[in-house]
Amino acid sequence: MTQHEIAIHEIADSLRGKIQTHDILGLIIQCKNGGIPVGVQELIYILQHYANGFGDQYVPMHVTQFITKLIEASSPKTMLDPWAGVGMMTIPVCEHLHPEHCEAYSPNKMACDVFNMLEGSSQIAMHCTDPINSLQHASSKFDVIVGCPPFGMHAKEPLNIQINGEKHSIEDNYGYLLILEACCHLSENGLSVFIVPNSFFFASGQQGKARQTLERLGIRVATAIELPAGTFHPYTSIPTHIVILKNTTDTTLFTGKYSPDPKHQKEQLKNFNSRASGTSPSLGRLVPTSSFRGFSVIESTENMQEQSRRMGLVPYPFNDVVLELNSPSSKKDFVGFQDKLNSVYLPQMASTRATTSQDSLPTGLKSYFQLVINPDIADAEFLAGLLNTPFGQFWRDSLRTGNIIPRIGKKILEESTLYLPPISKRDIQCKVLDCYHNITRLKSELDELGEKLWKRPSEIDKVQSSLRTVNREDRFQDWIDTLPFPLASVLWVCHAQAGSYREQYERKIQFFEALAEFLAILYLSAFTTNSMLWSDMHDKLKETLAKNKLSLEMATFGTWKTVIEVLSAETRRILNDELELCYELYKTRNREILNIITSKRLIGVLQDANSIRNDWMGHTGAVRESDARMVNEKLTDHIETVRKTFRLDWEGYELIMPGDCKVKAGVYHYTVKKIMGSRTPFASETVDLIEAMEDGHLHIKSPDEGRTLKILPLIKVMPSPRTEENACYFYNRQQKDGIRFLSYHFENDADVVQEFADTAEALRKLT
Repeated sequence: MTQHEIAIHEIADSLRGKIQTHDILGLIIQCKNGGIPVGVQELIYILQHYANGFGDQYVPMHVTQFITKLIEASSPKTMLDPWAGVGMMTIPVCEHLHPEHCEAYSPNKMACDVFNMLEGSSQIAMHCTDPINSLQHASSKFDVIVGCPPFGMHAKEPLNIQINGEKHSIEDNYGYLLILEACCHLSENGLSVFIVPNSFFFASGQQGKARQTLERLGIRVATAIELPAGTFHPYTSIPTHIVILKNTTDTTLFTGKYSPDPKHQKEQLKNFNSRASGTSPSLGRLVPTSSFRGFSVIESTENMQEQSRRMGLVPYPFNDVVLELNSPSSKKDFVGFQDKLNSVYLPQMASTRATTSQDSLPTGLKSYFQLVINPDIADAEFLAGLLNTPFGQFWRDSLRTGNIIPRIGKKILEESTLYLPPISKRDIQCKVLDCYHNITRLKSELDELGEKLWKRPSEIDKVQSSLRTVNREDRFQDWIDTLPFPLASVLWVCHAQAGSYREQYERKIQFFEALAEFLAILYLSAFTTNSMLWSDMHDKLKETLAKNKLSLEMATFGTWKTVIEVLSAETRRILNDELELCYELYKTRNREILNIITSKRLIGVLQDANSIRNDWMGHTGAVRESDARMVNEKLTDHIETVRKTFRLDWEGYELIMPGDCKVKAGVYHYTVKKIMGSRTPFASETVDLIEAMEDGHLHIKSPDEGRTLKILPLIKVMPSPRTEENACYFYNRQQKDGIRFLSYHFENDADVVQEFADTAEALRKLT
């Protein structure tokens, strides 16, 4: 906290009971009376900690600072913010650009009063009135117009616009009509900078809408920089873009993705100013304005091209593969399509599985397409299977539009590209299907052996003989080596070391404790990347821990289990309702990984393992061999459930440690250690990123992502103090003499107590 924030906190605390905490104006007045200057930075602190109102006018300071960099070269003499709110964009931009004249509008009197109380507002003429009505009667022209219009606000009436002397009545939401009216007040070489949701590119581009009308006036989107989902949380988590509009005949636009990383910004701004493509999509691409549907589509397309190359797939125009595309009838009595040979049924929304049979679709589902496939190019069963993989889900996500319930549109689908094995290797599809059918058959045989075992226990020798033909013991070891080292190292000890049943189950309990802490830290690492979201969840988590007499200062298996229960539930909600925010938090678009780490079955296993630990770990009396065997078998079953849940998917979300790095053209070229599997030394590889990693910290990365999720320093992979052998240590508790870490796999040096300043700082922020 800054000195001003500490002082504001003290005043707010002293006013409890005297004024309502949501009375922002009253708190600002008391602060100013106390000699505390309140500017935009202090206002953001007040809104985050003491206010319930004005959330819809929140713009992060770092975003505003980036916007000033985009437009500072224009050196404007006049500036307008048609939706200034409490001044979060207007004041900082005006202070940076120093225009000779600046005007702002807001229809909210309380917002205007707050605006006028802030430092830096005196040089801005604030109009407390409806901006559209007022601007329609104004003749002023502005060199720069900036603003963050309301998202999705209903307009009470259409906007009348003159185009070539003819009057046109334009209907759209209020924010887009406000952009249209404001842009009519641009000077000849002026530019407008607005923050808009993605619907601005498709819905508002339709005939008779605001953006389409702007193009008729010669005003086009010249730049669109995507802001990460969650930038405006909790007001909204929908994807948004910073757009620059100006009078231009250029039919291309510059697009990229915003990052707070300084080197990324520097390279992106260089590409922006020269209108050149960068070394990665986020650093800049020039694309046709007419087909632009948001930056993420551009990035997804390039990622899919790279993934398909590694998978041995080649691109095909959709209409070459699909002979016939049928969309559902709008009638309520739609009951399905006429069955046709070699057809795929593709759901328009969510992650519902594609299938070759309408009967396999969820009951009541009506929003799906029928794709009749060209048999010379593809087998419908192969294509359906491919569309259900993470790669296929990625492809489907790239086609969806809409802010509330994104869905695949027919026109976008027809213009898409499918990825399949080359036509010269058409037989690969048949071989894959044959192999898949054999796997399915083996599963059935195993189920039959299981039934036979219990129906005829006396035939155990025959069952075992049959089982040997489909089972290899070392496959379990192969699976262990696909896991992150903090888990694989502990599980390998469980697998490799013998001992009594009690010794075995105690090691397995340690694995589940390590698993719980690993997942809990993964959740905490993701949520703390978004300060507004973490602010919401912190109090709930703290309250739940306190209710169960648990704390992060003295962490136990129960602590991590509780963290998982709270944050996994919220992650599932975000995954269902705000998918892009979930991708942003965990820095992966691999929906399989997100489904795995939030799996209720997995959480149920951890809950049961915690109960077993409480009942059987450290038991003071003797444990009967039969009881120990029962507990061990139950935990073995739980490990098998973990195996079925995880499968091989951690290969798509790998733990890494940064090493040497070279930066070229805004891209970070890292040599990293892959902290995966049960063995050391760790393998090395090179990765290219658009944001820097922090030295000495573990990170987790998906293969096709240009960013990583930094793991909080509550897990450490480091040389043990006594032997200097690499080992994994888990945070345990804070003590008077330092912070204690434990290793569940390294018996030679299992307990380490040091200051660990980075861990202490992380715990301070968490608690």
